[in-house]
Amino acid sequence: SGKPGKSAPAGKPAKKKGRSKLVLLGGGVLGLAAVAYGAGLLMNHSDIPKGTKVLGVDISGSRDDAVAKLQTA
Repeated sequence: SGKPGKSAPAGKPAKKKGRSKLVLLGGGVLGLAAVAYGAGLLMNHSDIPKGTKVLGVDISGSRDDAVAKLQTA
């Protein structure tokens, strides 16, 4: 009778540990993605990230370039 008593409580924490590991893994992946995105922004020395568009006009580069591009468009 001692074994079934031990296996039931052991089964419940195993499920909680599995869920918490999944949550930690998901949080770690999101954190890593945020760090990678931030590093990409820091490594890109332009003021406006590449691929940024306003009204269909690509304004990536410095702010002065972006203003000039928008004024000519």
